[in-house]
Amino acid sequence: MLPAVKSNVVPKLQPLQAPAGKRGPQKQRARDRLQSRLPQVVETEIRRLRLPYHEALCLELEEEGFPTSAGFLRSLVQLDAQAHGEARPGDPVKRPGDPVKRREDPVKRREAPVKRRPPLAGQNQLLDKLQHGLREAEKARQTDDVAREAAALLGLGVFFMHAGDAWWWLADQLLLASLGVARDHTRDGGRAEALASYVYGLFLFEHMQEPGEAAPYLAKARDLAMGQSWDAEDELRRPQDTVFVESCHLLYLALTKMAAGLRDSDPARAVQLNKTALRRAHDSGQVESIDGAMLELGVSYIASGEYLQAVETLEALKMICFDEKDVEVLATTLMQLAFAYQCAGDNANALHHLRLYLSWSEENQLEVHIATAHRYLGEIFLKRNELSEATPFLRRAVFFFEKLGMTPQTEQSRALMALSASLMALPFVTALLLDGRDPSLRTLVRWKDSPKSFWRERPDLPAYEQVVLQQDIFE
Repeated sequence: MLPAVKSNVVPKLQPLQAPAGKRGPQKQRARDRLQSRLPQVVETEIRRLRLPYHEALCLELEEEGFPTSAGFLRSLVQLDAQAHGEARPGDPVKRPGDPVKRREDPVKRREAPVKRRPPLAGQNQLLDKLQHGLREAEKARQTDDVAREAAALLGLGVFFMHAGDAWWWLADQLLLASLGVARDHTRDGGRAEALASYVYGLFLFEHMQEPGEAAPYLAKARDLAMGQSWDAEDELRRPQDTVFVESCHLLYLALTKMAAGLRDSDPARAVQLNKTALRRAHDSGQVESIDGAMLELGVSYIASGEYLQAVETLEALKMICFDEKDVEVLATTLMQLAFAYQCAGDNANALHHLRLYLSWSEENQLEVHIATAHRYLGEIFLKRNELSEATPFLRRAVFFFEKLGMTPQTEQSRALMALSASLMALPFVTALLLDGRDPSLRTLVRWKDSPKSFWRERPDLPAYEQVVLQQDIFE
């Protein structure tokens, strides 16, 4: 019979003993197995965690044999820190390896305000992108592959060009660096320089909105690419014509924009710029560009007082637009042509083209042009003192502009309509004043004290004619 077991006594468990001579290897194997399951942390990763991220990347580049890339990356971070006011006193600030002299620090240009953009030092993914791109560029330099070096820097610049306005200053630096490298490469017939010049000119024009600075780079790209089939589709990752055609088109746009800014202060210079823009538009072979350039040249001729040249240019454009059925450009051309004739003193042709402008706009349902045509027709009749013609046109102009929500134009037309209507009413008021009899004076006092306006509704007329002058108050 077994002895009774006491319930409050727990038997002591003895550990298993490994056979003698086998404890060491078994323990080592367990340790190795556990260690193999731990993540492998290399020295570079530890350094990235312990040092500022950009400094760790620069050290890696130096250890791999790319000191120029390391210095370029440090310069970019230092430049950005200076812009944010984070540079320590005494810190050397050198521009990145840019062989092209800039007229001002890129961080002071039209990018996002410095206070709203994140510091480069805290953007690890972008720093990785920079490190990789700069490494590839210097690797190409070490093998004397200048074309590949320029392409690597160009690709990096395009990436930051599309990364948002916070990083346009980086794109500016990288695209200029690419252009500087490409200028040293002559074995490809100028292809690398043409691509770099075109992309940088496009960046200045489309993103930085600086047509004056973009024009020389675009002109250089045009000259280098003349007669060549080079294109920048791979670099820009969007459909492109040849570099020559695209450069001519952008030059037309840039020169036209420059001319518009000078039209009031220096109209003669504006005319010269528009003439060059027209030549570049012809070079591009794009019909829309040619029409636009001719229209802008005609407007500049008007601004410079060369009315006969303006009429000649715009009449030629009118015929082209009629043949091409270019609805919008033809409407604007008719309006400017009427103005040119009026400035030249040919009021009959001015009125004829304004009526053509109105009928063309109504035929093609161009609402803004319809309202504008009514306003200008009313104005020209007002100047000729044909008030019975002027007032209805101005009244319709008020209606159409108000319908379109164009407040300034509405108020201008309303003021002209009030002037025209008051001039129509003036003979009645004058007659009452000169009459001097009591009934006449009472009529004037009643009109002055009454909140009633000069106008009354006419539901039997169209909407724009429902407001008519109430002349019988003076009778």
